[in-house]
Amino acid sequence: MVAATLAAALLGGVAWPTVVADRPGSGQVAAAETLQRPLPPNSAATRGSGSVARSAPRGTGPAGGRAVRPVVRTAGVAMYGRPASGLPWHSGLWTGGEMSTRRIAQAAAWIGHPYDFVTTYPGYDTWAALGDSDWAVGMYDGFAGRLSYGLPLLPRDRRGRWTDITSGAHDATFRTIARQLVAHGRGDSAIRVGLEANGDWFPWAATASSAAQYQAAFRRVVTVMRAQAPRLTFWFDTSAGFGLPGQSGRLDALTVLYPGDAYVDGVSMDHYDFYQLSATSPLRWSQALTPRSGAGLADAAAFARAHGKGFAVPEWGTHATMGPGDNPFFIQQMYDFFQANRDVLVFECYFNEPAPYIRNAIWGPVQMPRSSALYHALF
Repeated sequence: MVAATLAAALLGGVAWPTVVADRPGSGQVAAAETLQRPLPPNSAATRGSGSVARSAPRGTGPAGGRAVRPVVRTAGVAMYGRPASGLPWHSGLWTGGEMSTRRIAQAAAWIGHPYDFVTTYPGYDTWAALGDSDWAVGMYDGFAGRLSYGLPLLPRDRRGRWTDITSGAHDATFRTIARQLVAHGRGDSAIRVGLEANGDWFPWAATASSAAQYQAAFRRVVTVMRAQAPRLTFWFDTSAGFGLPGQSGRLDALTVLYPGDAYVDGVSMDHYDFYQLSATSPLRWSQALTPRSGAGLADAAAFARAHGKGFAVPEWGTHATMGPGDNPFFIQQMYDFFQANRDVLVFECYFNEPAPYIRNAIWGPVQMPRSSALYHALF
């Protein structure tokens, strides 16, 4: 992303990709909806149970000739059951361009097996918009997998107003979201509460000095939503390589912000091939796993193990504007990392986005041809 584009995005946000939602009972595809989200250097918008006809299993589908992998007992199997993808963990995708059941089904046909997860986010311009985000769930009616649901803690017009949550004034909003998930058969979704909380790009951005307020907000939201949907799983989510503002130690984004074992089902971290995390050599990859500026993937996996929790990477991908672009070395290293940590890894989702700010699509369209080919072969 050029500097001007990034500056404009941080100030005003950009429109998300087209949303196409089949409304239950309507029999018609609803008009496209858009929402606004700020554009941090590494976030989703600097990025966005029914049944569905499944693709043929690995080894018999379009991918062709790949043997079915044996399923072993892992954290992913323990938490969500046997992955339909055939991997030792659950694999997912942010589809980019269009958010719909049709789109994730097309991606599954391309990869040659069902996806276990699809990534989604609600609107959050205001409290009213956050509560009126049923479409963010309904657009995937018919998808047989689970939702990785990026849940904002605060709307854009209430930055840092932690008492909005801790006072209980907006319990009804989170209660409504939980009920929406249940109504669409999504009561088993993975909820990323206040995703990427250690960054400064979201209104719920936490710092060392506001950590206690963030923790209190996280706990209240989990308590409210669990009462409505006890099968939801709640994920403590941070961004790799970005320290906690005001930190005194490299791992503070994990150790200082952590809301507590009773409120967390899993520890998740987003990771992109950019900035200090760019993987262009074995040495650079090793440094990216435990960055000097903040916690990295290796730290998060170790933290999850220490707390007896599952681990996930809900957003990961190449980056054409702030990283090396088409980088199959990165794809291979991520796959090897997932395999090495498959005992604790529950799910991962590639962030497939063709928009100019990142241009890292490996499918529909293919903007990273070498990365796409290796991803297709490995995953």
